[in-house]
Amino acid sequence: MGESDFGEVFEGGWRSKANVVAGVVFRWAKGSTNWADLVVESGGEEGDLQRTILQAAEVLRQLEDLPLPISELARSARLAILREPVSEPERHPGA
Repeated sequence: MGESDFGEVFEGGWRSKANVVAGVVFRWAKGSTNWADLVVESGGEEGDLQRTILQAAEVLRQLEDLPLPISELARSARLAILREPVSEPERHPGA
C-alpha cells in the first residue's frame, strides 16, 4: 500500500496525478517546501503548476464572496497560495 501526500492509503501503492498535484498545492499553501522542489514533485512544467494554483485561487475567491462560515478560511488559503513566483506582489501606483 502507498501513502498519499494527505496520509491516505491506497491499495497497490497507486497515487493519481490529481492527488500528487493536490498535495503539492497543499504544501505550497503551508509554505513548507520551496518552489523548485514542488515543480519537480508535481511531475509537470512550472507553468502548469502556476496555472493550477491560480485556478484554485479563483475558486477560493468565489467562496470568499459567499455568506458562509468558510469564507474567511477561503480568503486565508487564497492569500497563502498567491505569492511569488505564482503571483507578483501588487504594485501600487506611484510606488
